Amino acid sequence: MKEGYVWYTAPGEYHSFKNTGNEPLKLVFVIIPNDKHGLLSFFKKVGAEPGKDATVFSPEEFGKIAAEHDLILKPAKVE
Repeated sequence: MKEGYVWYTAPGEYHSFKNTGNEPLKLVFVIIPNDKHGLLSFFKKVGAEPGKDATVFSPEEFGKIAAEHDLILKPAKVE
């Protein structure tokens, strides 16, 4: 991806990203809201309101929250 690119991931597809540049990576996520489970409820659980400190989760806690919101996380491949 380069500046100005759009990346679409279809529902149910696995995806990941890695910053290979020397500058901080800035992303804008657009998600389709859901009623009970999925990305929207997941981000509400793990996110922080503007100006408030974020909660730091262990990998195990983060994985448990993801599973509770019907998300499947795959570990990053270490190169």
